[in-house]
Amino acid sequence: MTLGKFGILHLCRSTALSEVNKAAKRGVEVKVMAQLDRRTIRFFSELDSAVDVRHSDDLESQGTVMDQLEAIQYLNTEENPVGRGKTDAALLIQSSPFAESQRNLIESIWEEAIPFELASKRFTEERIVDPLKLTLEGGSFLDRIRDVLQISEELPESDTPFNLDAFMASGLEISDARKKLGKGGISSLNTFGIDIGSLLRQVGNRIGEELAFSLRKIDGHVEFLSEMMDWYEYAGLGELSYDADPIFHIKVHLLPDVDNSDQLPLWELDDGIIEGTLLSRYSSMKEVIIERIQSTDNKDEFCRYNLILSDDN
Repeated sequence: MTLGKFGILHLCRSTALSEVNKAAKRGVEVKVMAQLDRRTIRFFSELDSAVDVRHSDDLESQGTVMDQLEAIQYLNTEENPVGRGKTDAALLIQSSPFAESQRNLIESIWEEAIPFELASKRFTEERIVDPLKLTLEGGSFLDRIRDVLQISEELPESDTPFNLDAFMASGLEISDARKKLGKGGISSLNTFGIDIGSLLRQVGNRIGEELAFSLRKIDGHVEFLSEMMDWYEYAGLGELSYDADPIFHIKVHLLPDVDNSDQLPLWELDDGIIEGTLLSRYSSMKEVIIERIQSTDNKDEFCRYNLILSDDN
């Protein structure tokens, strides 16, 4: 079932709730995907504990897919979330191809959705504890390790005859290339396409997102940025400054040792926190544009973030 933001209210005001709970108790696998909201979070407790609930911002529609044959698609719902639903309209569609396409769409989003127990903490504990998924660059990792281990032979396309001597010898020795790889430190990870700097920046972005969430009740731009900068410097992550010429911008002062390939690039984490905080706060605001500029001429300045305000602000 997909409930959107207020679909749980529609479910709870009808007999459908008890039928869903009865089905779950009978052993029917019931999955519910919704957009959690602080005003509706408590209503999900009325669902049976066997119902699997997840949160996603990527699906706003309301509907149901039953088995692989029937689907209910809402066409219209009342704007008032606590209304009686007099203008609600939906279609019951009995079509295997349609039900399968809807099911595939929902399942693709379901894999990325956040379990209710974690997503609800944003509203019950005012903390973000969602799983953090890190992204590596693409390409064939099998081909990369073949290159690193200097394996030139192609993989067989069919079964090869059993060789007892080769079987007994396999695994007894570790190749020199593998030994060298194990002693290579952080720089050796680059051969697999694992960019530690990129991973640390992603972690920094998440920390910044959580920081912006914690400061979300501060309305003014100046007040918010001041609190962000104070926290950043208090944590000892680096030095920040700001200027309004030619436009308002924040300067990030870090001293990265980019020449040492075996040093953990923590400056990516530090800068990622600022980037994540600003993007989380302002990316949804039309009146503010965030622009990151890497500094090349000024050695004392790692980068700067321009905050471009619209004329209407």
